[in-house]
Amino acid sequence: MKRDYQRINQLITQYLEGSLSVMDEAEFWGYVEDPSFESVIKQLLSEKLKSEPNLIELDEQAQVRILNHIYKQEEPHKQPKRFNWLPYVAAAVLIAMIGTGLFLYTQTNLPDTQVVQLPHEDIQPGGNRAVLKLADGRQILLNEGQSGIVLSNEEITYKDGNPLADLNAGNQLEGPVQWLELATPRGGTYQVTLPDGTDVWLNAGSVLRYPIRFDSKRRVVELSGEAYFDVAHLQIKNKRIPFLVKTADQTVEVLGTQFNLSAYADDANVKTTLVKGSVRIASAERNEYAPIVLKPGQQSVYEAGSVAVATVDVRPFIAWKEGYFHFKSTPFPEVIKQMTRWYDIEIVFEGDMPIQTFSGKMSREVSLQNVLKFFEGSGVNFTIVNGKLIVQE
Repeated sequence: MKRDYQRINQLITQYLEGSLSVMDEAEFWGYVEDPSFESVIKQLLSEKLKSEPNLIELDEQAQVRILNHIYKQEEPHKQPKRFNWLPYVAAAVLIAMIGTGLFLYTQTNLPDTQVVQLPHEDIQPGGNRAVLKLADGRQILLNEGQSGIVLSNEEITYKDGNPLADLNAGNQLEGPVQWLELATPRGGTYQVTLPDGTDVWLNAGSVLRYPIRFDSKRRVVELSGEAYFDVAHLQIKNKRIPFLVKTADQTVEVLGTQFNLSAYADDANVKTTLVKGSVRIASAERNEYAPIVLKPGQQSVYEAGSVAVATVDVRPFIAWKEGYFHFKSTPFPEVIKQMTRWYDIEIVFEGDMPIQTFSGKMSREVSLQNVLKFFEGSGVNFTIVNGKLIVQE
């Protein structure tokens, strides 16, 4: 790889900001995992950590921990491991950003600035939680220490290769095609690798129905909630096998690879955000509107029988998959909805719904109390009482 120092420095900046696109992330880790770039990456990263104003509160030990975790070697010549740097610097970044107002800011002029009532109670973030329902009705509570499951032609295992407990996959792989159901609760995420190699990440409060094996004509899954799809290309006898995602309101035919689909039952719209490749959007009722083909960076929004397409910044819509919140002029109702799904908490509004919009990003691995600190000065008051989030404006 060519030593493009300017490009590497740009990627490091985006890495620390949590703003790497899917393609940029692949390029960044390509540099990191190339031993010939180790000294360059360490030097540039160290300089960035020391000079970046947003990370002013980081002490030398925190900087060393970041560098060591990127280039952690448990045995000689072992490739470096990726890691999420945010938990290691969360406290320092919280202090720095709260002090300078760099994380969240309202885009509505507020007549009064109130101090947020910091809660005495706290709610911990979600994690790897899901239930797998088999065709015979049995339900398996999946291991929270695992991040996902894998379906192959012979068995169902966890991502690390360990078999699922009390699952006789062999009987289900014979005879008529049977369907499985993977459900995440509020406060849960999980991943599944389908029989064709397609990877699906489920967000909180979602359900994915899929066959234990696909037929030779088309691949069909059903979704309620939100999921990120990285679809594997599949051809049989030089014929492309289409991949279809069905929701209550629309069908997405995958012509390419990566996209995010948000189709929660309690949302007024369905959002399909294309990251890479191509997808065709069609109404569940075929006569509602003509199929629409999306290009990378485009998003379709289906609502009340019509669909609109716009070019968007895809990062806020796929941030949940990468483990953080990313708001960009996001209306308060959407902000609070993401928080309630992830922290599995009931919301009680005392007064009118706030109308502010917010921008910024942060890790989803921090507690709710730390998230609420970012709303200081917004004019919105929060209190956690008996496991409920009270919102006042």
